[in-house]
Order: sequence, then structure tokens, then C-alpha cells
Amino acid sequence: IPPEVDAKLQEAGIKETVETCLRHRWMHYKYRLDPKRIMQINAKWGPLEWRLPEAHAIYWAERGREKWYLENDSFKRLSCDRMIFQSMNAAFQMGRLIYLKDIEHLEMTPNTALVDYVCKAYEEAGERNSEFAMKGGYVNFLVDATVTLYKFGEKAKAKEMMEKGRKYTPERFLGNLDDFVMKELAEDMEAASYQQAQGTVQGYLMNAYYQLAIDEDEVAESYVDIAKQLYDRYRRFVEGTEKRRALPPWEQMKKTSLEITKSRVPPAIAARLEERLPRTNEKFIPSAGEIEAPVVQ
Repeated sequence: IPPEVDAKLQEAGIKETVETCLRHRWMHYKYRLDPKRIMQINAKWGPLEWRLPEAHAIYWAERGREKWYLENDSFKRLSCDRMIFQSMNAAFQMGRLIYLKDIEHLEMTPNTALVDYVCKAYEEAGERNSEFAMKGGYVNFLVDATVTLYKFGEKAKAKEMMEKGRKYTPERFLGNLDDFVMKELAEDMEAASYQQAQGTVQGYLMNAYYQLAIDEDEVAESYVDIAKQLYDRYRRFVEGTEKRRALPPWEQMKKTSLEITKSRVPPAIAARLEERLPRTNEKFIPSAGEIEAPVVQ
């Protein structure tokens, strides 16, 4: 709305009404979306991000499912069911937008608030169709959800997803939550070379520093904790062969990962990280001083 028109609308006390009307018209004519249906879909499938394609896929799949249900076309209805639970899965995995206005930076992260709605999508599709046909995809989602929620610090919810998985395939979800997640994350660590193991640990540390820079502190702490668990796990495995396979000291790993992160992210993100570090948890701050590298032969 042009500033001069905006001022007139505010003066008349109708700015909000006019803006709502214009948004409704814009959604209808540009995107062919019905705001009432959007509200219904959000009520049914949770806080979807409508600036991402998964929400639109769900919208049209819902419309299609209504049509094919009336026409009793089970094959097309199944296709719509598949589109819904696959899109819900994708929205969970990377369906949240974070916008840092001060540096004009946009970031996509998992939308963990959708996890129960994704389960609902799989379970409802299983009830309407062959449960066996949905089982494999649902179990894979429950594994991914358990690990993702754990990484994002939501351990109670991660445990809930693990318990759901046990109802379908108990042998796939063995042990306690920590052991299960570490097994999923570290299944290749024991066979990893020195360089591969170092890269894996550094990857989690770099993610931690990046999350810290974009104000996702709880997620950042979870990444550091996972990096340390993987680091300790690898050290125990190579015990006795440290001269050939030992990782650098933990404090050096943090220092190196911090410097790599600052060199790879946009300058504005690096500046935010530098600004945040002194005011954050000490687990993120590498110890001062020179750290000797291990002897690798």
C-alpha cells in the first residue's frame, strides 16, 4: 500500500480491513488458494509454512482426495494420500524458515512441531489403504524423527517416536534412546578412516557454531553434545592405535571447527558468531593457548 494511501486508511480506521481484503484477493487470483481451506488444513495438519512448496502440495492433494473419494476412485485417492504423507515428511525435515532481519538472511530448518501430524498422516493413510504398504515408509520416518528430535534437544519427544517405532518393528529400535541415536549417527564411525572420523565430528561442531550464530542455542548445544559423544566413541574404538588413528585434542577440534565455520559462512553470519560467543555457554568456546596436534604416522 503506498504511504499516502496507508495514511488515509489509518486515519479512516479501516487499514486492517482493507489489507485483509487485498490479501484475500491476492491469494485467490495469484495462487488460486482459498483462505478458508488454508485455515482448515492448518487445523488438521499443523503449522505449515506456506512460503514453501510442501504446504501447497498438501492443499491440492486434499482437494484431489475429496474429489476421488466422491467418485470412489481408490487408486487416485491412494496417490493423494501418498502426496500428503510424503509432503508432511518433507515439511518436518526442512519446513521451517528463520529470517534474520538485521542481516537479511533466510535459513531453512526442520519443523519439529509437525512430528505428531506426520504420524497422523501415515496412520490415517494406513487405515484407508493397506497398512503394510505404508509400514516401511512410516518406520523410516520414525527413525529419522527420533534422530532429528534428539539432535534438536527434544529428547522426550524423540523417546516417544522411538516407542511408536517399537510397536511396528521392535528389532529396529533396540536399546535406550542415547544408544539408539548414537548407533544411527555413528554406524560408520568404527569403519571410518582418521580423515572421515575427523570430518564427521567437525561437521557437527560446525553446525553447532552456525546454529549459535542464528540464535538457535538449544539446537547448537545438542550438536556440540553429539559431536563430543561421537568423538569419545571413536577414541574408545581406536584405543591402542592412537598413533595411527587418533583424532586431534577436543579443544583443538573446537578451535579448528570454529575457524572453518567463520571462513565458510557469509561475513554477516561470521560477525554475529563473533559477537555471540563471549556471551554464550563455555562449551562453545575453545580453550585459549597453543594446542599441539597429535602425532599421526
